[in-house]
Amino acid sequence: MRIHLRVICLFAAALTLFAQAPPPAADAWQTSDRLGAIDLSGLTPVQKQAVLKLTREQDCSCLCGMKVAECVNKDPNCTYAKSLVAITIKGVQENKSPLEISKLMDASPKAHRPKILEDPVSIPVDGSPVRGPGNARITLVEFYDFE
Repeated sequence: MRIHLRVICLFAAALTLFAQAPPPAADAWQTSDRLGAIDLSGLTPVQKQAVLKLTREQDCSCLCGMKVAECVNKDPNCTYAKSLVAITIKGVQENKSPLEISKLMDASPKAHRPKILEDPVSIPVDGSPVRGPGNARITLVEFYDFE
């Protein structure tokens, strides 16, 4: 009986410790001095701060809705974010202004996600048999010509 009581006490103490531990901050990328696995060791402290500042302000072009620093920390495989960080690092090392670096980022092929679909085409289907709601976001039109 004493052994079970000790185990229960240890378990309760462990639960108390875990309950008191703060959860990891969701916005740690805003204060972190790292950009995922990207090596910033070749930068001076001033250059590193400039890279961190620029990547925290620039939107990632992968359409994730995150800033570059956030994206590269949360999705280390994002080639868009990694490319934009590389451009930022190079610009800072070449002593370019933030405006010049921003222009370099915008000019990069990785700054703009390629368009996957063409613009929608309106096809009149009045009087045709339909299936599904009339206000659907996407409409597929099937056409047959038996001649």
